[in-house]
Amino acid sequence: MFLVARHRWLLVASALTLVAAGFTRQTALIAPLAVTMTLAVNDRRALAWFLIPYGAAGLMALGSMQWLTHGEFWRHVVVST
Repeated sequence: MFLVARHRWLLVASALTLVAAGFTRQTALIAPLAVTMTLAVNDRRALAWFLIPYGAAGLMALGSMQWLTHGEFWRHVVVST
């Protein structure tokens, strides 16, 4: 989606997809870094349309998982691995 993003909603969709990928497989965290670097070099205006939804969705997902598991999500997924 990111490579053919001619509309802002595709950048937002790419960000949400990469958040889901990061929570399902932690090795997928390098992809958002690559997208961020590419946008920083090529299109800084689009960078905000990617980073803001990515950060917001990631923090909301992490916060809700922490809240629902009473803090055990971080311990089991991050600390234990």
